[in-house]
Amino acid sequence: MERLEDLNLKKCCFCIELKLACYIISILSIVILVPGTSGAVEHCYEGTAPIRIIQGLGAFMFLLALFAGIFFIYGLCTEVRLPTMTFMVAVLIAVVVTFITAILVLTQQPNKKSCPDSIALAGSALIEIAVQIYCFVIVNSYRVLAE
Repeated sequence: MERLEDLNLKKCCFCIELKLACYIISILSIVILVPGTSGAVEHCYEGTAPIRIIQGLGAFMFLLALFAGIFFIYGLCTEVRLPTMTFMVAVLIAVVVTFITAILVLTQQPNKKSCPDSIALAGSALIEIAVQIYCFVIVNSYRVLAE
């Protein structure tokens, strides 16, 4: 836990207060935490076993993001610590699920000509991972500041 305390920022994007950034992150997590990559996978790939795994993980992550985002907003309003930690765990799970999605997508070929290549989709998943890690750092910074 001490290493997490070393990983903190004073502001989000150098100008936004951490609490406001956490509100924004929690709302965005409800809307677009993982469904972005999973939706593209469902549209462009056939229903093979890896694609079904991605669909199941996407459904799980949507429900987790919905619960964690709403719980985190509650925690921000009431300044309770448990929702913040729950949200941080949800973001870490999202990172792992997105990484698994990227690996599984690399093993498949799109079934439509209009769909992006699997390397492009995996690359977008890696960008999504970078954004999720930055969100984790912001939420962790808020957690450290609030203590």
